[in-house]
Amino acid sequence: MSIRDASAVRRSVGAMKLRTVTGTDPADLRNVDQIRIRIVDGVSSGDLKEVYQQGIRLAVDPPTAGNVTTNKTGPITSNSVVVSVAGGTPPYTHSWTASDGITVDSPSFATTTFTATPPGIDGAIFGTAGDTVTDANGITASISVDLAFGRSS
Repeated sequence: MSIRDASAVRRSVGAMKLRTVTGTDPADLRNVDQIRIRIVDGVSSGDLKEVYQQGIRLAVDPPTAGNVTTNKTGPITSNSVVVSVAGGTPPYTHSWTASDGITVDSPSFATTTFTATPPGIDGAIFGTAGDTVTDANGITASISVDLAFGRSS
């Protein structure tokens, strides 16, 4: 989005804050996630047109996943990770991908686990996984998780 400032200079907007009506203190500034305007003859909610939408913000908890086991064979499943979404317009879709040798167990959900089969008796696999989140307007954001799987004696 772009706006014209008081000098009629066109400026690009990446994020926006507005001051409350009676606010004079910098603490009165509030973040704006979206701005909608009503068309001149509009009377229904369908007449609202979105003119500003702040991007999607993501957080992942925990930021790492994996598992170490004494089991000498078979696949290893990690702890769960959860991606939280703020901003954008719901509904959101999730699309997880992972490094070679690591499988995403729920690739289209906010909460997932990962599975890997480390080679050998004392083998390990390290990698990353990423979630690309898309909102209802096609706006995307991505976040990644470090992964570590291993076998110990």
